[in-house]
Amino acid sequence: QKTVTLLRNFSEMPFNPEENRPYVAIASLEGMLVNQHLGAAEELLIYGQNQSGFYLADVRRTPPPGGGKQRWLELAAILKDCRVLLVGAAGESPQEILKQEGLRVIETEGLIEQCLEAVFSGKEAKLIKGKMPGCSGCKGSEIGCG
Repeated sequence: QKTVTLLRNFSEMPFNPEENRPYVAIASLEGMLVNQHLGAAEELLIYGQNQSGFYLADVRRTPPPGGGKQRWLELAAILKDCRVLLVGAAGESPQEILKQEGLRVIETEGLIEQCLEAVFSGKEAKLIKGKMPGCSGCKGSEIGCG
């Protein structure tokens, strides 16, 4: 039990413990699923958690495409208060740049609520490059459950 508590506390910490990163950013096509490619996202949903549950704290525009490395550095600045960025997919270069700037990028698919539960409960490792539990892998339209 003590080990589980320690692991949970560690998973909730940002890369740099001195940073305050209470939010989770999400790339979503329709606002219900984590399902959008980072490079195509024009805006990101920013979620927090309080005693009542999860709440949409903000919607933030992403920098315009075509900026190369600078685009991802600007995105890191926009998301400086986010501990994790959940996306349907992301290229290797943006992932590496964002990681260097202290932001975890997790490729996953599923209902936003379930993904937030995994992140805020410290079980985000289960989200990495996979579908949320219960996804049947129906090979739908690639925008979530079809």
